[in-house]
Amino acid sequence: RLHGVDMVQKSVSAWQEGDEMPTVSLHDSEGRLLRGSIGNIRFVLEDERMAKSGVVGFDVMGDAVAVKWTLGAPESLDQLDVVLSTHPGFSPPSSANQLVKAVSPGRYRIRRSRAAGDLFDSADRDRWLRATTSVDHQQPEIRAVAARLRRGARTDRDFVEAVNSWVFRSVAKSMVSNLSRASQVITVKRGDCTEHTLLTVALLRAEGVPAREVSGLVHMGPGTALFGFHSWVEAAVDGRWIEVDPSWNEVLVNPTHIRLGVGPSTDWLATMGSIRLEVSVEP
Repeated sequence: RLHGVDMVQKSVSAWQEGDEMPTVSLHDSEGRLLRGSIGNIRFVLEDERMAKSGVVGFDVMGDAVAVKWTLGAPESLDQLDVVLSTHPGFSPPSSANQLVKAVSPGRYRIRRSRAAGDLFDSADRDRWLRATTSVDHQQPEIRAVAARLRRGARTDRDFVEAVNSWVFRSVAKSMVSNLSRASQVITVKRGDCTEHTLLTVALLRAEGVPAREVSGLVHMGPGTALFGFHSWVEAAVDGRWIEVDPSWNEVLVNPTHIRLGVGPSTDWLATMGSIRLEVSVEP
């Protein structure tokens, strides 16, 4: 499970005659190179802008946060207690479904539950409905799909569930798209968690449901002891924010989704490489 989606991977180790060490590479199911190494030299697939930016690249597996326990199936959990440690300048956001208590500078006890979040402030309605460069929901194809999904929904919650399910089924799971606009995602219909999230937010806003991106960590699946960086969606329904995950088709996301950033917030990016997690689980 990479970038929040399940996918087939192929690992290749190759020696050329005379080499002292192998070239090791990981490919997706279509043969595209995702990452690899030659001795101590590592390479990771990035979009062109990132590759030329001089910024250190992001390796989902290499930058995942290891924990002591495997958690089995995350979707079977209703509550999770963790202690998160990072640099003292960052504080994870607290809400009705993610209670955060500071233990010491840079160390926080978090209780995450599968439940609705904070009350929705109607004063923020315009902010979470407006079109942006990325969330270009005024585009005809987005509006057409959103209108079709809305016709089959009796309530806003039904509509949110329909959009979440449609994006899960319609967007192929891939790590190589790196699309920056919802209109691109609905055309290409391929991407990782960021593309799933971007298109879901756009479809919801197109039909008047306030929505925003959420960024953070999530448990990377049964049998693993890793939390990876991920994005998902909050939507305002019946006066509260609820969280859905179109990458996994979850409504009221499982409690291993640890929220670090909301909306356009990027402060959480500075935590990469510094986060440590301690997970409390039943034996």
